[in-house]
Amino acid sequence: MPGDGQASIKSDLLAAYAAAGAKVLAWAAVSRLVLGGGAYAAEFALLALIRSTLGLLNCTSLGLAPTMIHFLSVARGGGQGSDRLQARRLYCNGLLIAGGLGCAGMLVVAVYASLFGHIHRVPAPLLQTASLAALLVGMGMVFRLMSDASSAWLQTSGRFGADNLLLVVAEITWLAVTVALMRVIGNPLTAAAIGFALAGAELMIARRWLAGRDSGLPHADTRQFDRRLAIGMLSFGVMVTISQLADFLYAPTDFLLINWFLSPVELAAYSVAVQIDAAMLLMSAGASAAFLPRAALMLSRGERAGVMRLYVRGTAATAGLLVVAGLAVWWLSPVLLRLWLGEDIPVARMILPWVLVHTVVGGSSGIGRSILLAAGKAGAFSVATVAAGLLNVTVSFVLVRYTDLGLHGIVIGTIAAVALRCLVWMPWYIQRTLREQIVAAR
Repeated sequence: MPGDGQASIKSDLLAAYAAAGAKVLAWAAVSRLVLGGGAYAAEFALLALIRSTLGLLNCTSLGLAPTMIHFLSVARGGGQGSDRLQARRLYCNGLLIAGGLGCAGMLVVAVYASLFGHIHRVPAPLLQTASLAALLVGMGMVFRLMSDASSAWLQTSGRFGADNLLLVVAEITWLAVTVALMRVIGNPLTAAAIGFALAGAELMIARRWLAGRDSGLPHADTRQFDRRLAIGMLSFGVMVTISQLADFLYAPTDFLLINWFLSPVELAAYSVAVQIDAAMLLMSAGASAAFLPRAALMLSRGERAGVMRLYVRGTAATAGLLVVAGLAVWWLSPVLLRLWLGEDIPVARMILPWVLVHTVVGGSSGIGRSILLAAGKAGAFSVATVAAGLLNVTVSFVLVRYTDLGLHGIVIGTIAAVALRCLVWMPWYIQRTLREQIVAAR
């Protein structure tokens, strides 16, 4: 069966973590180049602002990557010729949808770049440069999102390693082009933005070429557009997007609560702890990325028992890895904070153990998320994610507003919400889903 027998889970995990590591290292290296030892602090701040703000562009993809992985895996089934024809039709429609979403994304980027000086406070000498950088970085992000359909074809065709290798090459391209252009044009922000746009275009072209060669569809054929199929794919993708938007009910909302009810010192401390949390969650992101296409393909063949073993072992391994890493970070936190920020931050270290609890619980649930999306349960997952996010907002507000827990109240609210979703609801719902599919198969 393509995608499962051609590569071991170990090689898939290695490829996924290589891509995640390349992303982190490229961003760290480019950030250091743009910062220039402090000489370009304003340019560095603008680059970070642009990337974080334009992260919302991920929503314009409407969850196309997991949607395509699910639909393609169902279509492939046992790999018969008719299944391949259906998969080709799905891929063609995915390319057409990606093109339409890409056009919408480009429009959003153009409007954002033109209004950059009105949306953000930017020093007058840097306004033109910042607007151009916003346009270029946004274009790079849209190019990457437009490559999602081709990525899904590769991941469900036994090309998971190749797809992630293309991601690694794209990150290397970003860094290399940035270094080269800095020597030519001098401005590090513009150089980094051009490099990011070119790397995104390279990734889109490379994924499209490789998937086109494998599928026999180098270009999308508008004559194969299926309105009902497209609506079904978009409906599934909207549910995935809602679950992504629910992330704003966690840290972003907590920042608002801290800003309203606590002090700037506590806001800064929470920001440090959350960045450590985000960095550690990348340790589970690789496993989640590798397990999604594998679980989808196994379910399409009726291997429910194998998927359950995958869930149990993958979750246990991810949790164990996060526990070890969390203990190491907590123990070394005074040293790490001095190396990173130049000084120790006792308030951040005070809440760090609690934040790391959330990291372990939430991060180890990534395998479960992949299995639910692979099984087509995007709607149920989205409802659970939004409900947990609302619970986080409610509990955190009550604890920070009506008790003396302060920052601890914020973190306890998050732990409560994540624990109920990841430790109680998710295991129960995954078992129920797999049992239902076994009964239906009989």
